[in-house]
Amino acid sequence: MRKDVFEFAQALDTLGDEIDWKTRKDVRYLLDDNNDWLDNDQKNWSDRPILKYFYRTKAHLFETKHPDFQITADPILNFQAGKIQNEGRHFVNQRGIALRGNIDKKIFFYTDVVETQVRIPDYVNARVQQDKALAGAGLYKPYKSDIFKIKKNGYDYLGATAYVGVNISKHIGVQLGHGKNFIGNGYRSLLLAENTNNYFYLKLNWHLWKLHYQNIFSELLPLSHRAYTGHDNLLPRKYAATHYISFKPYKNMEFGFFESVIFNRAKHFELQYLNPLILYRTVEHLIGSPDNEIAGLTAKWNFLRKFQLHGQIAFDEFKLDELFRNNNGWWGNKYGIQVGAKWINVAKVNNLDLALEYNQVMPYTYSHRDSLTAYTHNNQPLAHPLGSNFKEWIFSASYRPTSRWKADVRTFVVTGGENTKDENWGANPLLGYNSRVQNYGNFLGQGHQYNRTIVNANLGYQIMHNGWIELHYFGRKNQFKTEEPTQTSIFSLGFRLNIDKVKYEF
Repeated sequence: MRKDVFEFAQALDTLGDEIDWKTRKDVRYLLDDNNDWLDNDQKNWSDRPILKYFYRTKAHLFETKHPDFQITADPILNFQAGKIQNEGRHFVNQRGIALRGNIDKKIFFYTDVVETQVRIPDYVNARVQQDKALAGAGLYKPYKSDIFKIKKNGYDYLGATAYVGVNISKHIGVQLGHGKNFIGNGYRSLLLAENTNNYFYLKLNWHLWKLHYQNIFSELLPLSHRAYTGHDNLLPRKYAATHYISFKPYKNMEFGFFESVIFNRAKHFELQYLNPLILYRTVEHLIGSPDNEIAGLTAKWNFLRKFQLHGQIAFDEFKLDELFRNNNGWWGNKYGIQVGAKWINVAKVNNLDLALEYNQVMPYTYSHRDSLTAYTHNNQPLAHPLGSNFKEWIFSASYRPTSRWKADVRTFVVTGGENTKDENWGANPLLGYNSRVQNYGNFLGQGHQYNRTIVNANLGYQIMHNGWIELHYFGRKNQFKTEEPTQTSIFSLGFRLNIDKVKYEF
């Protein structure tokens, strides 16, 4: 919550000279970004507002604050241009607007609308053709441009996020809207991630004592627009009920339990899943449902003020007797494991941070009978973007020598197996597990085996609040066991304001 970020920054701000100048600038940045909570005399006012009403503070294009309400408005821009080696032009063009505000500091709202035109590399286009879905997008259409010389692999789509939140009490909040949710402490999440298009959800947040409890009730799409072959334009629906509880026995230690169930009902939400406290497995037993449940555990430990260890375990389905019986590779032992570590201010160098993460997901994890109950939305995975049947190492390094310059690099090393043309080896959650090749003898990386290395590097200079000029390099080498390797290299330069980078790191 923005209020939590603001209160944390405000507490640091009171330390004054006890923190170094770099940290003070970081604190000022957080206060400016969340100045909804600042009084007018505490705001970082601009010396040169535009036309007297715009950019009166350095953080927002427009803002107004009254005793009963506050509204801010900001532009969204992202223009990247470059070259994809041996494929042609690389291009990203995003424009939009974001509005947020509050009424009586009890009702909060946020909305943004972003129009996107993008030219993607061949390997992403192959994924689009396979799944009939573009990562992070809903309805999309081909895009061609004579001006930017885009003849193929171009797409155009519109996206929107919107929600309203209400603080029922000091400890309970409710949020309703369209968006995404992420659970975990790593770069990836094996439980709930943000790879898909936005979906409709109702979220309850409970903060009590050392407990944080979340309920998320979602309406999802079992198919994408491109994959749907029905007689009308109304897509079918499926639903998810999710809860996650975390417990902090100490300030630097946290443990969590996650549970989510995907279900399909012809014309209604399964009302029994609205119970915010019950275990969903018991509901399944009560109603005799054939629904798809995912459970998981999380843990985090911060120590020595510089290090963090974190992890996740996702359980889709398993039997203990099959798991330990002579390593027989039963198909139903479906689970994922994440282990990660972070080191901030490496060797006492402020703002030099490192992270290492390992992810592993067994074949057929997240799949069910068909897409109606698979752990997916709009033909896109709700957890890891690779789906399943892989192991992945991620190394990240970032450095900000000054408040305006930053550099970061992230390297992915992946080994896994893809499905072949006619055989389901458990790599794609969209395929029902009844089409599996075999019941026993399954192993991680089976099928069309590959080794993949991805390097994503950025050098950025901040010219205004949330506004960056960036030089970007992306390299991907993919080699199947029986084929010649394929390589993709992208060099681009661009400007980005109030929006994250477009990523295709799979």
